Formats: sequence, structure tokens, C-alpha cells
Amino acid sequence: MVENSITERVQVSNIVEPKDKNFDDIIAGRVSPSETPEDRFREFRFAKDHPAKLLRKLLDTEHYVFAPGLYNAGGMKLAAYAGFKAGYLSGYSYAVEEHGVTDVGAFSRSELAEQAARMVRASNYWVRERYVNDAEIRNPLPLVMDMEDGHGGFGQTQMLVQQIVPAGVAAGT
Repeated sequence: MVENSITERVQVSNIVEPKDKNFDDIIAGRVSPSETPEDRFREFRFAKDHPAKLLRKLLDTEHYVFAPGLYNAGGMKLAAYAGFKAGYLSGYSYAVEEHGVTDVGAFSRSELAEQAARMVRASNYWVRERYVNDAEIRNPLPLVMDMEDGHGGFGQTQMLVQQIVPAGVAAGT
């Protein structure tokens, strides 16, 4: 009787312990997403590739990529919902919306980098929302950023790049 109960416990434990799903397998279509939003939230992982790679793949496969001029995180999510494949942080739009003046250098390099980081996060959260709510697998929108005049000389431009690349900005103009 003891052997049977131990054997049964071993068999039950083998059945009860399911293998964890790998999100890469879900993206590749080898495994289907979980049924409930709660389970999909637990299995979701943000993209591993830098947005610059996503933008390069888009440019390699598409004849052209429309990127609307945006100035905030809400606009980034709206562009994603509208079906755009990229976004563009416009210096002029940002200056008018945030400071009420035209693009005359009224904002700092740090302000622009922080705004870009918020927009990249909004795009990533939109991807997570689509997956958790509807089991749709989407790519985040790569953000192309108006780098203005680099906010000075070579050193200032280099510092701006050091701020925006880790933030997830795909390219600067």
C-alpha cells in the first residue's frame, strides 16, 4: 500500500507540473498563447531587439514607412492603434505642445531625451496591452527622433546620443 501511494504521488506530480511556456515559442507560433489575460500577462516578455533593429527590418522589407509627427506618449499609442509602423518625435510639435512656442531651442537635451523615453515606453506598453487583452502579437513602433541641432557641438550631440540610444530611440535626424 505504501509503494502504491508513493508511486501514485510520483505519477501525479509528473502530470501536475506543466512545462513553462517560452515567449519566443509563442511569437514564432510554435505554442499558442494562454487562454486568460492574467496568464498572458505572466507569460509576456518585452522585445529583446533594440528598436533600431526593428526599424532596419522594416526598411529592408517595406518600400516606405510612414511615421507621423508626434509629441507625446499618448500620440505614440494612437499612432500604433491607427496602424502606423513607426513614430517620429517632432521637435516643432514638442515645442508647441509643451512650451507654447515655436521650435527655437526652448527646451533642453535632457527634456527631449526624457520625452523620447516616455514615448518608447508607451509603445512597449501598447504591445503588452494588445497581447494581454487580445492575444495579438505586435512589434513596438520604432521611434525616429528630431535631434534638433544636437544641442550644441560634437560633445553635446554625443551626450544626446548616449541618452537616447539606451532609452530605445531607433534613429535620429
